[in-house]
Amino acid sequence: MKPNTLYEGRGVVRASDPRQVAAGLRQALELDEFALVQPFAHGLDVRAVVFDGEVVAAYVRTAPTIFGDGQQDLSGLVVNYMLNADVGLRLRIGSVSEIEQRLRQRFGKLDHVLDVGEVMALTDAANFAAGRA
Repeated sequence: MKPNTLYEGRGVVRASDPRQVAAGLRQALELDEFALVQPFAHGLDVRAVVFDGEVVAAYVRTAPTIFGDGQQDLSGLVVNYMLNADVGLRLRIGSVSEIEQRLRQRFGKLDHVLDVGEVMALTDAANFAAGRA
């Protein structure tokens, strides 16, 4: 859910239980007169550029991703990713501690070592307007 008139992920909240929904609505309605509530959509985030009624370009947006090297654990891979990410991306996906917290919720610990070439998304969504959590 999000404030109706904001964009670029501002004010977006994902909720998985009634208490979170209530808190998210309160937050959204503090920022706007209306709130937009919609289900999280899993799948590809495909964008198309249309000019004069014709598609002139299309692309698939992907979530920020780390790649296993068979040596570093999840925590080390995240730190290296963030050190090399541009400032805008770092601001949109959150701090290292926020990412590590999400990974802990998924895996329970951060000392897991990804196999060489194993891929793991750092966020649930490629579209950051869909929320970070």
